[in-house]
Amino acid sequence: MENHEEPNTITVEARTIYGAVKYYPISEHAKIMAKLVGTKTLTDNHIMLIKLLGYVIRVKQTQPETL
Repeated sequence: MENHEEPNTITVEARTIYGAVKYYPISEHAKIMAKLVGTKTLTDNHIMLIKLLGYVIRVKQTQPETL
């Protein structure tokens, strides 16, 4: 696991794919959560359930590809 990862915190990157927001796991905890639900990405519903377990979700900011 990453040394700088805080307990009960996961980091994801939000991307909009065909109008739907998908959360790509960045941190080791987030990758484990995705494996638990059997997907490569997390949905809004997954995020809601993870938050109910007491986790804090950090969303990595991305730069637009074009300006």
